[in-house]
Amino acid sequence: NSQSIEWQQCYGGTDYDRFNSMVKTLSGGFLGVGFTYSDDSLVSGLFHGDHDLLLTKIDSVGNLEWQKCYGGSHVDVSYQILQVDTNYLICGSTISSDGDVTGHHGTFWFDFWVVKIDHQGNIIWEKCLGGTEDEGAKSIIQISNNSYLISGYKASSDGDITCGHGYEDPWVIKLTDTTITTHIINPIQTETAIYPNPSNGNLIISRDDSRMCKISISNLVGKEVFSSK
Repeated sequence: NSQSIEWQQCYGGTDYDRFNSMVKTLSGGFLGVGFTYSDDSLVSGLFHGDHDLLLTKIDSVGNLEWQKCYGGSHVDVSYQILQVDTNYLICGSTISSDGDVTGHHGTFWFDFWVVKIDHQGNIIWEKCLGGTEDEGAKSIIQISNNSYLISGYKASSDGDITCGHGYEDPWVIKLTDTTITTHIINPIQTETAIYPNPSNGNLIISRDDSRMCKISISNLVGKEVFSSK
């Protein structure tokens, strides 16, 4: 048999935990997303509710580097993660309206939940989409530098939803992220995060190594407004 297992690892705690999607990172490791009921073993930081969106960072041979939980006091799950420059978009669903979650449509039903994080797992922004009934996001793809298609299902006929053929329909939305205008020329494979962008004058710049680098920032018309020494 020419197919053989090179390595395997298990993660999670003593309750119900799952990965639904993984993506390779620029540092050579991997990020896995899913959800967790656990708050022990390799899972920590669970919010005070049912279960949370789980993000796990592992190295190239599966060793755990770090993990984070996101969500609120009810059910929060994720189904796909997508790399966007040096950041990541996660799509899933939530019933929560507290903790990390804002803008839920106010009933005990799921909304689409889209979360943008940097390479260290810090939330850059998050958004709920849907209506007063049940919506679930299952997949996200990038179609241009700052536009994405998110697909799943919808049962609502109010809120963000302006279409429908029956009680529950396939639902596809195009989401444009106006914060994405940064292009990083980086021949060395390191992870660099710059946010928020556009900015009102204050920027956070983080890198995953300590090597010296030069930073040049230009405005929307190409004029250099900052250059590091």
